[in-house]
Amino acid sequence: MAAQSDENPGVLVLSQFTGAAQDLTEALIVNSFDAVADAMHMALTMPLSECRERQSVLKEKVMRTTAEAYCRRFIEALEAPAIARAA
Repeated sequence: MAAQSDENPGVLVLSQFTGAAQDLTEALIVNSFDAVADAMHMALTMPLSECRERQSVLKEKVMRTTAEAYCRRFIEALEAPAIARAA
């Protein structure tokens, strides 16, 4: 995704079972057991303007999510009260 052309990017199709799916919401999120063909069709027929917008937002998210930021969020989640994690 980060190596895509900004002028004519592809569309990221991502399984809902990946950890990144909850963060990379501009991707086409699919249940990889049954909806891949529909998502691929949507990606291939999506207007270029929508592809560019999705790519731009996804690229910014990926570039700001460093290993340090990921580790910080992970530690914060571990330190959160058990009641908050259960919600």
